[in-house]
Amino acid sequence: MEVYKVFYDTQQGCFSYVPKPLQIADKDYKTSDYEDETDLFSTGDQNGVENFVYCLNKTCLKYVRICKDCGKGFVLTEERKKWFVERGYHLPCRCMRCMDRRKLKLKG
Repeated sequence: MEVYKVFYDTQQGCFSYVPKPLQIADKDYKTSDYEDETDLFSTGDQNGVENFVYCLNKTCLKYVRICKDCGKGFVLTEERKKWFVERGYHLPCRCMRCMDRRKLKLKG
């Protein structure tokens, strides 16, 4: 199965994708839309991934936030945004990787 890695390009200010597909087995592919809120993945051919990226840029740029630690863009899903708002928390300013690193550092 061909899977393309899609990411938010902080220099360009839009979504882009790695032009070379990843070759992975069907069983290794995660079915969730968002792997770790930083990278997205699209299956299919190159035209399909270009359409996917076009749709993301047209509709999802409002969900992109820039991590204050690593500077990478990450996608804040509607569900996650709702979770923070319901609890009265501020929206996250760090991607999941940096949040996990920070938690480990604080635990010592």
